[in-house]
Formats: sequence, C-alpha cells, structure tokens
Amino acid sequence: MSAPTLQASLPDTGWRDITGLLENGWTASPGHPGLRIRRIGALVSVQGEGLVPGTSTSLAVLPTGFKATGRAAASAYIGSGTLPIYGRAIGGAVQCNNTTSPAAWRDLTVNFFTTDPWPTVLPGLPA
Repeated sequence: MSAPTLQASLPDTGWRDITGLLENGWTASPGHPGLRIRRIGALVSVQGEGLVPGTSTSLAVLPTGFKATGRAAASAYIGSGTLPIYGRAIGGAVQCNNTTSPAAWRDLTVNFFTTDPWPTVLPGLPA
C-alpha cells in the first residue's frame, strides 16, 4: 500500500519583470535581468540582478499585493558576489546599499510574507 500524498495548490503570479519600477536613479545594467517579483500564496520573492546604484538606498516601491509585512533582510552583493552588503524589504520598499565602493552593480534576493490581499492586476511584464 502506498502512502497518501498531499498536494496543495497555491495561487502563483509567476515571475514578473518590474524593472520599470526602479526609482531614485537605479537602473538595470545591460544584459542583466533587472528587478523581478513573484508571489506564491503569501510568500513574496524579489530578485535583482545587475542593478546599478542610484542616489538613494530605496531602489523601488513594491506594488500593491506584494508589500512586506514588517522588515526582511536580503542577501545582497556587489559585482561578482565577493563583497556582501546590506539589502532589505521594509514595508512597501526594497532598499540596498548605494554607497559602498566599488560603485559596481548589485545583486539581491529577499523573501518575505505579506498580508496584502491578492493583487487584482499583476505588475510589470511576465519574466
């Protein structure tokens, strides 16, 4: 007799390209994916790759349906991933160090839970 299996189905937005939401002078380096977001159930994942620092630590305001509940630390690195720096999601924003030398692109990943209602309109474009 085989063991019963449990399979749950959670709503999933799929990865969305939200590079267009970058602000404060942050941009995506050519040839890099930029900023992406995904929500599965209440879990939100944000990934940034090849992000060029702007004038503020705040690089994007998260869209409705994807805002962090409280704060969440991010794994963030400069350039080739040899120098860790700070990054985080706090409430409705994603932040990353913009002053550490060298002034190279940043990569970051942050996962957090949200209490936002499910989005009625998906942000950005399919990634």
